[in-house]
Amino acid sequence: MQNEPDALHFIDEAYKHCKAIAAEAEGEDLLNKTAAGIKMKDKKDENHLSKGVLINRNPKAFINAIAQHRFWEREKPGKVPA
Repeated sequence: MQNEPDALHFIDEAYKHCKAIAAEAEGEDLLNKTAAGIKMKDKKDENHLSKGVLINRNPKAFINAIAQHRFWEREKPGKVPA
C-alpha cells in the first residue's frame, strides 16, 4: 500500500483533520511514507505533532484515542497537504 496514492492521501486527511491514527508492523512503514509521517519524523521534539498517533499500541489505546474524536493540539503546527 506504500505505493498507493489513495492510501497515503487517506492517512494525510485523517492527520489533517486531527483524527486518531494507529499503525502496527507494516502500517508504521506506510505511515512513514505520508506527509504526516515525514512531518512527525522531521520534528520529533514537537510532541503535539504525534498526539493521537499510536504506533504498535494495544487496541484499547486506539479505542480511547478515537473516543476523544480529535487532537486539536496538532491542528495548526500539524498542517499537511491533503
